This record gives sequence, C-alpha cells and structure tokens, in this order.
Amino acid sequence: MTRVLKLTPDNFDRAIAEAAQVIRAGGLVAFPTETVYGLGANALDAQACARIYEAKQRTLNDPLIVHVEQNSTPETLVQNGWIAFEPSNIQTVRTLQTLFWPGPLTLVLPRGKHIPTIVSSGRDTVAMRMPNHPVAQALIQASGVPIAAPSANRFGHVSPTTAQHVLDDLDGRIDLVLDGGPTHIGVESTVLDLTSHPPRILRPGGITREQINAVLSAECLVLSGEVVSLQSSAVSSQPMPAPGMLEKHYAPNARLIITNDIDDLLARYSALSAQDAALKIGLLLMVQHVG
Repeated sequence: MTRVLKLTPDNFDRAIAEAAQVIRAGGLVAFPTETVYGLGANALDAQACARIYEAKQRTLNDPLIVHVEQNSTPETLVQNGWIAFEPSNIQTVRTLQTLFWPGPLTLVLPRGKHIPTIVSSGRDTVAMRMPNHPVAQALIQASGVPIAAPSANRFGHVSPTTAQHVLDDLDGRIDLVLDGGPTHIGVESTVLDLTSHPPRILRPGGITREQINAVLSAECLVLSGEVVSLQSSAVSSQPMPAPGMLEKHYAPNARLIITNDIDDLLARYSALSAQDAALKIGLLLMVQHVG
C-alpha cells in the first residue's frame, strides 16, 4: 500500500525530508499544489519519470510539467540546462514570472539539455511552472532537483484535490502521499506556449486569457483551439505540445442529462432526488443577460 504522511506543524520538516529522499531515490510522491495534487518524480531522472507514466497509465505522447523552486530565475534555469532561450523571449519570460510566478501558469519553452526527452514526449520543448504552495515548494527545495508532476490520478480521470482522491486512483501504485489538505484552486494551471509566434494558450486554467492579454497585449495572444482538434485516431501517437490537450479531459464518471428548459430540468431533478436521497446531483445553467 501507498504510505500517507498527514502534514502537521510538528512533523512538517521531517515529512518533507522523507519525501525528498524518495524523490532523490527515483520514487513517486504525490503532493498538493495550489491547483491540484501532483504526482512527482525527479525531472532529471528518465527512469523515475517513466514510472509516472506507468503509475498513471498515461500515454507517452502526453508530456509532463516540470516544477521549479521559488528562487529560480530565467538565467538560472538556462544555466542549469533545464531550458534554452531565444534571446527575444527572455524579457517576456521575466515579465510573466514577475506577475504570475509562483502561481498557476505553465510556460512552454525550448527544452534544455539536462531535461530527459521522456518528460517532453520527445519534443524539443518543456512545460515548466513554479507552484504557489508551501508543501510543493518545500519538497522541491528539499529534493534539490526540479520535479516533473502531472496530476496524481489515473489517466483520463478527474484531477485530485485531496489526498483521498489520490489514493482512490493510485493506492499501491506510488510510494508516498503528502497530505496537505484540500487544494485551493481545484483546476490545473494555464499552459502558455512561448515557442509559438504569437504565443498561444494550449490549456485554459488558473490564469485567465484576459490576465495574460494585459501583459502581452491581445493581438499577440491567440487561443489554439485547432491544437485540440488534432487529437484524432490518425495522429494520437504524435507528441502533444502540452498536457491536457486530449479531446477527452476532465471526464468525471457520471451520467449527463441535457434538458430543453428550466421546468424540465427541475422536474428531472425532483424525480431523481425522490428516487435516491443520497444521489449527488449537480446542475449547470446557462444564463443570458438581456439589456
């Protein structure tokens, strides 16, 4: 079974040190970020990153996100060989980092020579972010390496926001879970591709298009809806530019009922509730403002 360390003020440092040792030894640790729980491995260890794919049953054409510690600068990331830079992008990255890092923004950048190709599914780019969570930051710093971490769930399942969600999917498949309580945002990071001209949002998330537009200007940022449409059976083996771009994503195991109007919706809700009082029912309404 997977070990769980519930973090408290009394055991925090000890638990982080234990988890960091697992990371350095090539193991897998699930940990909270501000978005969702991530499944972490040493991003510089190709074999450890391969274990992420195995544990999640994730296809190898779906790249991982590399998480870096809070004191990282664009220059140190280049010096460490984790990213490469086109000179024109340095100021853009610095501006985005100043405003949105640490936080739920992932940048797709040219991959440095020390990041294994499995992390990027063979592409010459790497997705990188700086998480804004004390547990995530403490783990990265104690490990002394960048941590590759997709969401800590089985491939295609809903992303976990609690330690129990992680265990529901991955118990016995990973080494350790750091239980830091529920995550704050609950939706994965926005992925912005800076290797594209103009830059493109490859996945919506915790940072909005409007927030990024205010920095880069609207005319130099486009949403790449066409990238998602590439995920057909004909090209499913091709490496994707970023995680979260499959046609089926964030897919809960639930029944979906679409109604024509509010009266039909409420009638169906009442009928289902009467059948089973313990049934969990969610309602999604589209409201149109007039005037």
